[in-house]
Amino acid sequence: MKINLNEILYAVSFALDATEAEYYERIRNNGISVIGETSILRADNVRFSYKDHRNVVVTVGHSKRIAALSIVMGKALGLDDNKLIDLAAYAVLHDNALTEVIQEENQYKLYNNGIGYSDEDYNIRCATIGEKNTSLLPFRTNNRDVILLHNEHSDGSGPFGRHYENTPIKAQIIHLANSVDTHCDLTTITKENYTEICNYVRNNSGRLFSVEV
Repeated sequence: MKINLNEILYAVSFALDATEAEYYERIRNNGISVIGETSILRADNVRFSYKDHRNVVVTVGHSKRIAALSIVMGKALGLDDNKLIDLAAYAVLHDNALTEVIQEENQYKLYNNGIGYSDEDYNIRCATIGEKNTSLLPFRTNNRDVILLHNEHSDGSGPFGRHYENTPIKAQIIHLANSVDTHCDLTTITKENYTEICNYVRNNSGRLFSVEV
């Protein structure tokens, strides 16, 4: 029996959206604040967005948009079909440890006077656990450290201090796609937000993103 791994991953992505929506909806309904006093939450089945104390806004379909953007960039950079297939899969799974780390952080707060992880520690935990979660999946090409390093900045100011020349190209592509989707509204494309996207990428080229990507 042939199995289409990407279709399975898209199903997993949808399930994660639904699970996170239910998780945050329960928090709101029960009046429990586990993601910061400034949290903003809107949930409607799997259509939701939230803004946590790290000021990161995530909307439904985020992982799928990252996959689509990554494929376009991967093609432009000359990646072959096998690498593109793996790139799409890893883009879908780039935040696979998010809920796990949120729950882990909640437990950490219980023994740390309500203080959670620093932004750096949070990103490191997400990347480390996410890399471990995907390490045994049957992909076609070498994907070592793609999840682990997908938040690295080209100038070495990311969580692990890796410069772009020491960061896998797939990780760099996912980082750019992820950054654009979390800082700009890609749910609808207009002339205004197209300009915003171009300016964001241009202004951060050489700092967050390598010039090559």
